[in-house]
Amino acid sequence: VRKTKHEMPEQSPKERIKNFNEVPYGYDKKTAIEEAKRCLQCKNRPCVDGCPVEIDIPEFIKEIAEGNIDKAVELARSLLKNGTEVVVVSRGNKGSMLITEEKTLLYDAVQTKVKSTVGAGDSMVGAMAYALQKGESIQEAVSLGVAASTSSVSKEGTIMGELDEILMLKEKVVINEY
Repeated sequence: VRKTKHEMPEQSPKERIKNFNEVPYGYDKKTAIEEAKRCLQCKNRPCVDGCPVEIDIPEFIKEIAEGNIDKAVELARSLLKNGTEVVVVSRGNKGSMLITEEKTLLYDAVQTKVKSTVGAGDSMVGAMAYALQKGESIQEAVSLGVAASTSSVSKEGTIMGELDEILMLKEKVVINEY
């Protein structure tokens, strides 16, 4: 097992001064599994003591290290046993995931030219809160959140989308059961 952390692949400074894309590229599946195996060797496990929702993070990472993504999703569902009703996971340019007791839904991101990712998460959460306050279902709220974050990333800086544009984008959000 590797002792040192893999450096996160990222855009070079020469590239990133010309765009607003995410700086880190993330790990590929093979490297993510290697990193998970390395993480499991930690004797201190500060992630366990520091987790505010008491998830068994090492067990979650173990499942990822072994390539058991389905089992990792099941562990994410363990949050539902602590009184949490739903878990929503933002997956960046891949969309979002909604986990409930009954099912897991994948919300594909609407493809757009990314100008800035600043504020995309805030737009998503704000749109979800707006939809829920209006009495929409959690499924509809996540769709609106994905649309709002799509609108947000298509603009320079921290400009939020207009409601008409967000509602149009919401119609393009594809939902699949996991």
